[in-house]
Amino acid sequence: MNRGLEGATVWKIPACAIAYPAGVMISGIAFRLLGFPLPASPIPHATGPQHPMLLLLAASLLLAVGTAPLAYGLRGSYASRAVVLAIFVYVCVSLNNIIEATRFMAAYARGGALNLAVFQALPCVLFALAAALWLGSNIKSSSFMASLEDFFSLRGLLSCSWRIILAVLCFPAIYFVFGMSVAPIVVPYYRDSRFGLTIPSSATVLSTAAGRSVLYLLATLPVLILWNGTRRRLAVVLGLALTVMVGWFGLLQASFLPTVLRVVHSVEICADSFVYALALVLLLTGRRGVAVSQSSNGLLSELSPDRSRQNKVPRS
Repeated sequence: MNRGLEGATVWKIPACAIAYPAGVMISGIAFRLLGFPLPASPIPHATGPQHPMLLLLAASLLLAVGTAPLAYGLRGSYASRAVVLAIFVYVCVSLNNIIEATRFMAAYARGGALNLAVFQALPCVLFALAAALWLGSNIKSSSFMASLEDFFSLRGLLSCSWRIILAVLCFPAIYFVFGMSVAPIVVPYYRDSRFGLTIPSSATVLSTAAGRSVLYLLATLPVLILWNGTRRRLAVVLGLALTVMVGWFGLLQASFLPTVLRVVHSVEICADSFVYALALVLLLTGRRGVAVSQSSNGLLSELSPDRSRQNKVPRS
């Protein structure tokens, strides 16, 4: 590995990580200047020594690490990659957690979700812009519309239709199976009023999962369309990104929750994220693709633009 190139790229992940907290601070200033109420915290005050901003910085660094392999594997112009990443990050990091909170946190049932969704838009967009700029590859391609046409040209209309239907249905099934597997451990904590949690009905859980499934699919399809690597690598990096964005980013900051609950949910979300990513890849992607890198030298070597030019192979 070229150590000089590795050293030249090592600053990019922390630089991207700073973008999210910077967006949080800018949103806070903008809300105050415009006279909008800041989003009220739906959680009890943490009793531990952790400072919220330190936890946010740590979670943002984790977010950058989890996003880097996915961002590196996208082809196309900076604008198209930035828009695709912004939608994906906003849906997974913000909208997903807000929807979950409205169902499983009693305080959110009284409102405030829309306010928080607006507040978190800028941090997600700034992070996506930084990730597309600093973590993205230099691989150029045709326009997004051309990539879209090429993506769906691999299969006929009937094949695409039933695959999309299955993709929508698979998330609630995966979510329910993994959720039930950890229920004996986590349910007692949800029944403890000290943590501000609640247990919705099974019908509410499944209907919410179905709505989230549609959002996930809409946010993930553009990622699949711009993906430039192998299907195997896509399943891995998409699973990692979903694990971090959907679970670990928020759980790392939820210091008010018991450690057992955070660890169990972290493992659960990791497992169902990778299974869900694999299902999407198998259902919706074809076997064609350009391998961004077949090297096993690690993440930093893959982030180097020079290595991306060396490792490109033509489509089969």
